Amino acid sequence: MKQILSIILLGFTSYTSVFAQNELDALRYSNLNYSGTARFNAMGGAFTALGGDFSSISINPASAGIYRSSELTFTPSFLFTSNSADFYGKTTDNGRLNFNIGNIGYVGHSKQDKNGWKALNFAVGYSRTNSFNREYNFRSGYEDNSSLINTYVNELNSYNSGFGLAANQIGSYYPADISMAYQTYLIDSINGGGYDVRFYDADGISKSFNVIEKGGMGDLGITVGANYEDKLYIGAAVAFSIVNFNQQTTYKERMNYSTPIDSTNQANEFYRVNEFTRRTSLDVTGSGVNLKFGLIYKPIDAVRVGASIQSPTYLSLDDNYSTSYSSSLSDGSSFSDEYLSEFGYRINTPWRTNAGVGFILAKKAIISADYEYVNYPKAKLKDAIDATSSYGFEEENIQINDDFSKAHNIRLGLEYRINQPYSVRAGFKYNDNPLNTNLSENLSAKTFSAGIGYKDEKGYFIDLAYSLRQYSETQILQGIMNTANLDQNSHLIQFTVGLRY
Repeated sequence: MKQILSIILLGFTSYTSVFAQNELDALRYSNLNYSGTARFNAMGGAFTALGGDFSSISINPASAGIYRSSELTFTPSFLFTSNSADFYGKTTDNGRLNFNIGNIGYVGHSKQDKNGWKALNFAVGYSRTNSFNREYNFRSGYEDNSSLINTYVNELNSYNSGFGLAANQIGSYYPADISMAYQTYLIDSINGGGYDVRFYDADGISKSFNVIEKGGMGDLGITVGANYEDKLYIGAAVAFSIVNFNQQTTYKERMNYSTPIDSTNQANEFYRVNEFTRRTSLDVTGSGVNLKFGLIYKPIDAVRVGASIQSPTYLSLDDNYSTSYSSSLSDGSSFSDEYLSEFGYRINTPWRTNAGVGFILAKKAIISADYEYVNYPKAKLKDAIDATSSYGFEEENIQINDDFSKAHNIRLGLEYRINQPYSVRAGFKYNDNPLNTNLSENLSAKTFSAGIGYKDEKGYFIDLAYSLRQYSETQILQGIMNTANLDQNSHLIQFTVGLRY
């Protein structure tokens, strides 16, 4: 296997691979977009120094030590992701709605009074750390005759000084894409040696590409937090990560011819390709574990400072991948072929470090700011523990080190208590570009958020939050002259219901 030639999510795996685990997988599971409770998201996730919210525990486990009572929380979330794709000057719009659980959690408070230790709290629950749900497509007219299959032909013709790889070796060298293109008559041998596409005289080729992605990531965490003299709060956690990702792609090319088929070809039953479709399906499931440590210090009642560190998440993943080709020729005949593969591997995500400061003003307002550092080049791909043979991922890990960069993420939050029991909130989050600045692509994202909260004297509370995440990427399709530009807006609405007692 070799890497996918890309710095972002491509539509296709490289023709040199059966199916490749690569730097793209490492980035997908390392570039987190914390979800959780409505209050947490309304305030931009800036809770490293604040604590007192269940989702803040996922960033800084010392947050559990802030609690002075027990708590139950539950957060249903609705995520609508809209995408606008520009390809060959044509714009297509798509959207996808997803329901998920942002958080469900319990904090148990245990009052202490031993040598200055005032509380020892225990927390257990689930917080969502990433959502993969989206759908997009782009399409062209007959502007040119560039084709994915041209890249396959060029690969085959690179052998034997341009005379091409022997036909009986294609299946063993390229059991996936190239072999299937050959078996479905998209590629044919030519007199004198070598290969060519079976639509060489097409005047134009339209392309369409549709992608549906589903799934997400979340941490099931167990946390212990302690309170010393209402000044210092410390905490530690072990989190078990759950990964579920599914991607379905459909790519189609349709040929346009201005002249009838050559009579010689007709006589030799060399029929032209009218169209073909390539479909892929990828299912990824897995789990992992990470450790977190943190502290919060309150020098005066109005100020809190906090810091935390999270170990790499040691993920073990299993991929189930399928790809199929179907073609339609000018004589009405059709052909199809399919390839299936399974592969297990591991990913170590990078360390994460958070620092924050919070100001509590006259018990009426809260202002908070967080800084997060993620060293993406430290992500690593590894063989599965029970692998029957060693692959090593040396090329992929070199690519990760070369293409990824150190990211500096910022989170800002504001809460104002209008009067008991109502509060209003606002936040902003900036996820830095995880790619090296030498690359032209920028995968940074901005999130704007707002929310309201209600809490009565009996400890019941309800929070509502809305956030808008804006993100852009460029996609490259092999063999196609133009790139596709994708603008994505993710609208997240959350409701948290809870009880403190």
